[in-house]
Amino acid sequence: MSLRESTGTGLGYVRLYPGDLALVSLAAAVVYYLVMTFEPGSAIRLLAAFPLVAFLPGYALVSVLFPTRERRRGEGPTAGIDLFERLALAVALSLAIVPAVALALAVTVWGLAAEPVTAVLAALTVVLAQVGAIRRLLVPEVDRFSVSAAMPSVGVGDPVATASTVVLVASILAVGVAFAVAFGPASSAAAFTEFGMYTEDEDGELVAGGLPGETFPAESIPVVYTIDNEEGAEVEYTLIVQEHRLDGDGVVDRTELESVSVTVADGERADVSLEVTPEAENGTVRIAGLLYAEEPPSTPTMEDADERVHFWVNVTGGDGDDLLEIESEDEDEEGDVLDLLEGDDGEDGEGADGVGLDGADGEDGADGEGADGVGLDGADGEDGADGEGVDGEDGEDGVGFDGADGADGADGADDADDEDGGLVEDILDSLFGDDEE
Repeated sequence: MSLRESTGTGLGYVRLYPGDLALVSLAAAVVYYLVMTFEPGSAIRLLAAFPLVAFLPGYALVSVLFPTRERRRGEGPTAGIDLFERLALAVALSLAIVPAVALALAVTVWGLAAEPVTAVLAALTVVLAQVGAIRRLLVPEVDRFSVSAAMPSVGVGDPVATASTVVLVASILAVGVAFAVAFGPASSAAAFTEFGMYTEDEDGELVAGGLPGETFPAESIPVVYTIDNEEGAEVEYTLIVQEHRLDGDGVVDRTELESVSVTVADGERADVSLEVTPEAENGTVRIAGLLYAEEPPSTPTMEDADERVHFWVNVTGGDGDDLLEIESEDEDEEGDVLDLLEGDDGEDGEGADGVGLDGADGEDGADGEGADGVGLDGADGEDGADGEGVDGEDGEDGVGFDGADGADGADGADDADDEDGGLVEDILDSLFGDDEE
């Protein structure tokens, strides 16, 4: 009768709303606010997250599964459980819900982070609490679970209740210790430094894996080292670049190429661009980047560095200047050949415009043969007077290809490139001069 009157005023369901589920919903909202407000690693944030992980979602789910009170002696069977069973089951179900939520978020765009996990757990707790409240209100009041009705049923001298209490307290303590061990070190382990090694492409973008595998002696290699500071405070780093020559037993020669100090604010990244020049003249060496968050040791090694990266490069003999010298020598030799063909030296009569193409081929082997052998176009004259040229009817009309009217043979001996006389003129004089006299 009172329920109908309360319903008529619109406040009946508010008074009947389960107080424990209202407290669970409010606690979930408060936990979400604290986790979003405080920085990662904060003790307040860690303590606030504990009930959301270890108790609240499980209790809300238990209220959905068991809306009725526990069965008492002398009463008919019901589907309810007592208060201690309800609390213990809430802890167990919470520890089952959290991993399921984390696995589901890991494959979404939000990823596995504190903020989305907290938001989903808080929302899930509130939704389950509302569903549990509705289920309780649908149960007759005499069978409906309530915390106040469940408390008197706990007997002080009841050994079962005492054992249940001990088990429940031990379970909560175990969960608390596991939570502290799991999340406490994780908060400190979240402090880290990320160290990378890249090169720049044509657009100035950083790319990985673009470092050369070969280089020449004294040739620089552009390298960009990146330092991401997630240590929770500003850090002054020391970057050391070394060249290592190794054999089967390890490093046999260690040379320091660069040493740079870089201060990076928390949450920031610094890009250090260096021109690394190996000192080796040949062979394969390792170029190692060693990063120290504190003062580096007197002899830095890859084993004692806080962070390390490296790449291998083969130094081959010869550099760009040697190649240019070789190319220059080839060009000089080619020029000598061209000079020889073009007959720049008129006295020797070498090349295409010298002795060669227009002289006579006398029968006199001494004058018409040898290294400076005369040309291709003359006739086979017995002597200078009878020798016929390409353009002359007889010896008087000119011997050579270009001879216009060589009365004495010397005027028509060769082309314009032998104007200074030379070997061809001497040959023509010896062949034809005596006959004309």
